Amino acid sequence: MLDDGVRMRKFAIVLGMIGMIVFAFMAPAVAQDEAEKAEAGTEVQAQEAPAKANNSAQAALAQMDASQSYRHFVNLLRACGDVSDNNVKVEGTCDKDAIWNMIDKQSKLVFVYAYASLVRVDRIIETYFDPIEHKQMRERTGTNIIKDNNVTDAQSLFKYIFKPEKLVFNANTNSGLEIKSEEKDKTNPYAMIIHTFMENQDFLMVRESDNVWRNASLVNIFQTAVEPIFESEKNMKEFAKDNLMAEINRRKEVLDYFIHEQALREARRLNH
Repeated sequence: MLDDGVRMRKFAIVLGMIGMIVFAFMAPAVAQDEAEKAEAGTEVQAQEAPAKANNSAQAALAQMDASQSYRHFVNLLRACGDVSDNNVKVEGTCDKDAIWNMIDKQSKLVFVYAYASLVRVDRIIETYFDPIEHKQMRERTGTNIIKDNNVTDAQSLFKYIFKPEKLVFNANTNSGLEIKSEEKDKTNPYAMIIHTFMENQDFLMVRESDNVWRNASLVNIFQTAVEPIFESEKNMKEFAKDNLMAEINRRKEVLDYFIHEQALREARRLNH
């Protein structure tokens, strides 16, 4: 039979293994819970962002038709873009908040989910890595932007990622973006398709609950832009899972060793 000291050591090791397994399930759950809170908060923000805008400006936007809203959106981009190689007159300054207000809900949700993913990755780093590794891992995964660049929600993530200043507006661009024609979308009564003079370049405008027409054509571009965030989360989850299983196996080997050693001692004692 095992003596009390051995029983206590075995119990302590087993308890440690149980604790590790429980921790494995608990920590991702905590991270998921925090991410879901962030996601819920930013989704509400995506829905309520127009209400936070200046009331008079918002009322003016609601008076615009689809083509006017499209022109307004293009002008917002032009105010941010590169016009150094032409004499195009640009009114106003670059306002990414105004651009955010003019993209549709589905576009905003791309950044809602991406921000939630960033939170999850950051929590994995916090949970599974030694504190001395946190800074390096956050820089490698990009989650350092949460603190370093004050990315605290979907809108601030959009402003960090979206670089309209890289858009070049020259004479050809400006003429190409002029409206050639417009038509109602056959599948959505609250959508209009803006045809431009730029080859194969149409823009979908959707009318949302606040009566503002917003651009819905950039969803795929935004999804491509945030894809590295989701890829980083996938890789981090796999890394954490592999490390966890390695630790569980190591503890099992330790437990097996102690059990084996005790069995040998017990056998020697019985043989004397």
